[in-house]
Amino acid sequence: LNQLLLQTRGLSSTNLAGTALIEQLRKEAFALSAWACREIDRITAERDEARREVCRHVFLNGGVPPRQYAQAKNWDCFSPENP
Repeated sequence: LNQLLLQTRGLSSTNLAGTALIEQLRKEAFALSAWACREIDRITAERDEARREVCRHVFLNGGVPPRQYAQAKNWDCFSPENP
C-alpha cells in the first residue's frame, strides 16, 4: 500500500497511469478495510466469550447470576445468539 502511495505522487486521474494506480490503491484499501472488519469481529467475539466465562465463574463461586454480573460491569457479552 505504501509503495502504491509513493507511485501516485504527481499523478492525476486524468492520465492512464494515474487512473490505473488510483484504482489499484482503491482495491488494496478496500481489501485492507475488509480484513480489519473481520479481525474486529473475531476479536470482539473472543472478548465476549472470555467475559461470559468470567461471569459464569463468578456465579459458580457463589456470586450473582452471570447476566447480572455482566450488567454490573457494563458488558454486553450476552445476546440472543450467546445465552
